[in-house]
Amino acid sequence: MSCRYVCLFARFEHVAQIPKEFIRKELQLKGTVREVLPSGELRVEHIPVVKLPSFLGRRRPPKGLLNIRLAGVDLSTAGQQFISKDLRITNKPITFTVIKSSDDSNNAVDADVTLKKSTFTRTNLNIEVVRRGYARVPPPESPRHLKALQTIPAYSRLVSRLLMSEKVS
Repeated sequence: MSCRYVCLFARFEHVAQIPKEFIRKELQLKGTVREVLPSGELRVEHIPVVKLPSFLGRRRPPKGLLNIRLAGVDLSTAGQQFISKDLRITNKPITFTVIKSSDDSNNAVDADVTLKKSTFTRTNLNIEVVRRGYARVPPPESPRHLKALQTIPAYSRLVSRLLMSEKVS
């Protein structure tokens, strides 16, 4: 029972540390973008779900950063530049929901990323890049995409929202 609550105080430094239960329950995690890689991946410093009071926890610099890819989109090179240069999201807070582990590598996860622009406005980064034409939704002929659509409900919901925003743009 106590093991279940320990993860709420944990700071994840590698994607393998994120519990499968967090992915299954679609828990929203928080973090700060520390770097945007040329591939479009975000390097994020995770912030625990529940912070310990400062007198209980010791402040130490993070050892590792989570590699997060935008789920459900094929990002173009212009989209990678848009994320890194135009949005200026380095050192900005984000919330993300891990959808699935990345197909390409074990070091990254596909996530639904929401960027906090100001006090009252939030922007879903996945939808924003599709709406602006910097990314497209993968075709259903792709076997990995089709399997994820059939087995992961959160991915299916995200792709339907992405398709709607693709039609609008």
